[in-house]
Amino acid sequence: MTTQLTLRAVGDPVPPTIAAYYEAADSGRLDEAATQLAGDVVAGLVPPGNEVDPLVVKRGREEMRAWLAQRDWQAVRHEVLFSAVDGATCFIEGRLLSAADGRPVRTYVSSFRLDVEGRIRRYVAYACEPFDELPRTDSTTPGDARRRVDDYFHHLDAAEFPAAVEQFSEDCTYNHPPYRGTGITSNKRVIFRGHAELLEGFNHRGPAAFDHVLTGFIQRGPNAMFELNVTGMPGAAPAAVCTLSLGDDGRIKRYLAYMTIQGVD
Repeated sequence: MTTQLTLRAVGDPVPPTIAAYYEAADSGRLDEAATQLAGDVVAGLVPPGNEVDPLVVKRGREEMRAWLAQRDWQAVRHEVLFSAVDGATCFIEGRLLSAADGRPVRTYVSSFRLDVEGRIRRYVAYACEPFDELPRTDSTTPGDARRRVDDYFHHLDAAEFPAAVEQFSEDCTYNHPPYRGTGITSNKRVIFRGHAELLEGFNHRGPAAFDHVLTGFIQRGPNAMFELNVTGMPGAAPAAVCTLSLGDDGRIKRYLAYMTIQGVD
């Protein structure tokens, strides 16, 4: 059997059902992929338009199998770069590689929740253009990523932008999806490098009348991933999955965020 899944992951081992799902889906073995899913699986999948549009929601194994059947599985395969597991929750960062030449065509993150039998009960996926800064591959733990993220959102939501910037390394890279409900109205991703660009970007974003509420967080060594909901945005229920790497100074050096204007339970 030809192996399609590329495992270069740091962090925790990828749970067997998730690895089997990626492998079978990338090989066109739809029935085998579907058996890795719980019968009542709920999935929020990458939208066909702008990346922050509402996720494509599929409910139940049969809807997911039908979605897999229309996917061009011969075009790309999954590469896993970072995996973090805590109980039934698993976060993954990786890249979609061209099946023709191995070139990265997308960077993706996924959030999984497994049922008591280990099958995938909830699956949320986001993707963007390839990001060339990858998770750290060493095992050091230079700081407490959760404290940095909590302080970052506390200061960001309070419009205390200089203090928010201080949670990042001076040579940081901050990669954020198109903003909604802020002073930045572009439909394109924004990338800020270093404190000066980041502070300028936050000032341009301006104060916002919503808050960030984390629903899951896992750190493994210098890398971490988390999921959150955005509260207080009228007429929408935004959600996000983010991945980061700490610098040797214990602050956030690499930050890659994904967001949808309408999340799933």
